[in-house]
Amino acid sequence: MDEARATARAKTGAQVRLPAWLGQPGVVLFLVNLFLLWPVFFPGFREINPWDEAAYINAGRALVDAGEVPGFAGNPLIALIYAVPYFLVRGSPFWLIYSDWFGRLLAFGLLWLAAYLVGRELPGPAAHLAVPGLFMVTPLAAEILSFPSDPYFVALAGLAFWRLLRFERTRQAREAAWASAFLGLAALARNDGLVLFPILAALLLLMAWRRERLRQTWLPALAPYVAIVGGFVLGYGLMTGDFRLGTMARTYDNFEAGQQVVLRRSGEINPVIEAKLEARRLFGTPEENNYSVFRAILRNPSAYLARLKAVAGSLPSDVLRAYGVRFAAPLFLLALRGIVALGRQRRWILLAAFLLWPMHLASGFVITLFRIGHLQFPFFVVYGLAAVGLGALLKDLQEGRGRRVWVGLLGALALYGWLDSKLAIFYGASVVLVASLAGHYLATRLGGGRAGLAAALLALLAGGMVLRGGYPSPRWPTIGATGEEQAVVFMTENLPRGSLVAAATPGPVLMARMRYAGLTATDVPLGRSPEAFLAWMRSQGIVAVYVDRALSGENPRLWGLIQPLIGSGLERVFLAEDGDIQVLLVR
Repeated sequence: MDEARATARAKTGAQVRLPAWLGQPGVVLFLVNLFLLWPVFFPGFREINPWDEAAYINAGRALVDAGEVPGFAGNPLIALIYAVPYFLVRGSPFWLIYSDWFGRLLAFGLLWLAAYLVGRELPGPAAHLAVPGLFMVTPLAAEILSFPSDPYFVALAGLAFWRLLRFERTRQAREAAWASAFLGLAALARNDGLVLFPILAALLLLMAWRRERLRQTWLPALAPYVAIVGGFVLGYGLMTGDFRLGTMARTYDNFEAGQQVVLRRSGEINPVIEAKLEARRLFGTPEENNYSVFRAILRNPSAYLARLKAVAGSLPSDVLRAYGVRFAAPLFLLALRGIVALGRQRRWILLAAFLLWPMHLASGFVITLFRIGHLQFPFFVVYGLAAVGLGALLKDLQEGRGRRVWVGLLGALALYGWLDSKLAIFYGASVVLVASLAGHYLATRLGGGRAGLAAALLALLAGGMVLRGGYPSPRWPTIGATGEEQAVVFMTENLPRGSLVAAATPGPVLMARMRYAGLTATDVPLGRSPEAFLAWMRSQGIVAVYVDRALSGENPRLWGLIQPLIGSGLERVFLAEDGDIQVLLVR
């Protein structure tokens, strides 16, 4: 009998059965997105942000090598995440690159999970696929990864929002506790969690009050967050004697950087440093204001109002860039349709959750600083509303309602883009219009139901992928080939570990496991002669200067002090890429 079965199996061919979960639409979308973007997850050193990204990865190294725990304002959860890969690759001179690969993959996975889980909790037949589908076809996933605190904060805040939606549906206290805990972790990833927590707590308590479950909910809603954030602050204070959050100094630093919104650059030094120097001229020094942003504003309200007017004027275009100029108009039209749908369903509390959650971004008006990444923080809210709107739209089209309105709106957008030479808007509206009509046609031919819905979603997904375009070319980085990476190896092998190395950006210095002396800082004496500047570097204990394009090209005033010293006070010991990359020893 066994021989007969074996013979039959050999004749028919062995059947390979894949796990059932691989056939789930959400998993398929994730794997396709992972494949399309995989070069983004494995950057070479030049594609790594030499400021925030390098600094956060180095915090993981400092945690492992020296036991240095960042304070609350230093986003300690990010250091803990990067400590894991560093522990595994710490023997390599390119540990920072490999750690970055780990961090980007993990961040992307968490972002995708948050998008998928939020979609599962939304009303409508298409939401559970529309939210991750929008995440897949818009450029946000690739753009947000170079500032590590951003994706981890967003993902954890998204998981908190998911649990908030579950609480709205079930009113179970454990869902409130999970939401509070996820947001506590998000606060350890980025300080914005402090501003977002009152919004979460208010929504949880409002939902509980409406169902007369306030007494059972208030403790689970508050305790996990307080335990996580307060526990860290207490533990850090007991270890170091410093119980301060440190957020005032960080906020004030961002307030000074916000001067860029009205800055007329001289082009001589780093624009952030130039903005901070101008802010100190207008508002006083941080010490004079005791690191209080409001005290600084009261010193010169007219200068602040000029900044506020400028940032408010640039905000609409920044929002378009944050969500993709080609996608933004149809995306926000769908989100508006989602708002209308929730209103018609009288889901007022759910609608309040969507509209109130992004309000924490209003703190950007205080410091007049909105990075594109900041505006992407509530992406799951925008995509969630758009998913609800998409479901309502597909239902309208299936029932023969609203077709003319949707076609008219997209047609008007396309016409506007054509007449005003805004080709991104023209192509965006046109492709979405064609995909919508194709999806409606396929759904009609299939007779509606699940098959029709699937066909419509596939048509829209195909249109989104065409519109997205610009996927990175498949390639695997060759580690150690660039001048920067070769300079890192040279410093690692020829300078004592922990030497103080001056540079314009910290990335190469940190990967060489040296201490970074920032030459683009407000306390660097740029007004001295080259000889006096050399004497200052010696007095600071600077051992070497790392030169790259950020120093020689973007800071001509600084380079004008260093270049004359080469050969007389500074000895060139490494040269690559026709002099763009150099290592100079201080003699």
